[in-house]
Amino acid sequence: MEIYKNYFGPVAENHTNHNFGPLPPVSGPKPPSGNLLPTTQTTTLAPFRSQAIYQPTPLTNAMKAIILSVLHAFGMEVKPYAKIRKAKEYWIAKRNINTVIDIGASSGDTIDFFLQICKQAQVYGFEPQAKVFAGLQKRFATNTRVTLYPFALGEKAEEASMHTNAWHYSSSLLPFGEASLLHYKQISSTMGSETVHIRCLDAVLDIRQLAKPILVKIDVQGFEDRVIRGGLQLISGADVLLVEMGIKPGQFGGECNFHDLYTVIHSLGFSFKGVYDQDTSLIDGEVMYLNAIFFKA
Repeated sequence: MEIYKNYFGPVAENHTNHNFGPLPPVSGPKPPSGNLLPTTQTTTLAPFRSQAIYQPTPLTNAMKAIILSVLHAFGMEVKPYAKIRKAKEYWIAKRNINTVIDIGASSGDTIDFFLQICKQAQVYGFEPQAKVFAGLQKRFATNTRVTLYPFALGEKAEEASMHTNAWHYSSSLLPFGEASLLHYKQISSTMGSETVHIRCLDAVLDIRQLAKPILVKIDVQGFEDRVIRGGLQLISGADVLLVEMGIKPGQFGGECNFHDLYTVIHSLGFSFKGVYDQDTSLIDGEVMYLNAIFFKA
């Protein structure tokens, strides 16, 4: 089991979560300050301590050897987190992405992740929640590689009421369903609403003016099919898609189910390449959603 702070939202208190991006290397550049929720950037997990802070001793090495031997006796194996992290990053880095479109940018952790992995890429981020967007602006104010848009994306231009809560990563243009309220306890106690603007991706960005290869990440809580329909020209011309796909039904009212969303993406000429990670419920063990990888065939 990998233990890390994710880039596509915080780990819920009663929830296992293995989301898209790993933490940046400790020795690398630190994320800019100004995140609206600093807890999404901080961690004290031992795997991320630098060698300057933590040096193994003969005793700790002996303890590790004993633990490993016991695990091996039960058919289990321990893999260093750094190797897992590099493997997860490599498949993105090797694509030499020049443009990243982050739809559902939230606090900016995914933007920061892409900036570090796609060294030359220009990043375009979309986030409709006013307070969250203000945090994004502050976080990337001096970064010339980042362009931010304070509205949501959908299949038509309009105003809509966004269903919000304190755990803003789960806020959606669709109403919360019974599954969300049951499996994410922090949602039901802080629900509210916010009027946001929706625009079509193809009306905002012209694919002819974007450097390829293009990576599009979509994380919009059940609204994925609407985003795609409003951005058919750009999305069909992308090279890589990272899409959050709901598995457990009933998380959002009117949500796009897995089968229909997969069918739409496949019809645009993309091939499914695997699951980057998935989120399972501690209540019944069922998969809530997964983050899927698609390459242009």
